[in-house]
Amino acid sequence: MNKYYKFFDFVLLISAALLIIFQSDYTLLMIFILGIFNIIIGWFLRDSIGKNASIYFYCGLVVVSIAFLGSFIAGIIDLQTIEIYEQMYSDD
Repeated sequence: MNKYYKFFDFVLLISAALLIIFQSDYTLLMIFILGIFNIIIGWFLRDSIGKNASIYFYCGLVVVSIAFLGSFIAGIIDLQTIEIYEQMYSDD
């Protein structure tokens, strides 16, 4: 079991890095899934892996928080951009 979650965590990390490089729309989703997976590892395996569980848990919380905040800020920027375009083209 120990090797499986490390392998899956590594695959998620590589996938997120590739999506960042290729500037995909699903990058934040993959980063969010990576954070959720780390939280799950840290919470459910806290007795079997010891100190590493808290590292997984808190790193997952940070990653999820950053991904959620980034998505929220990007949404606000998109809404403001749409409002600017509507104001520019509604005056004509």
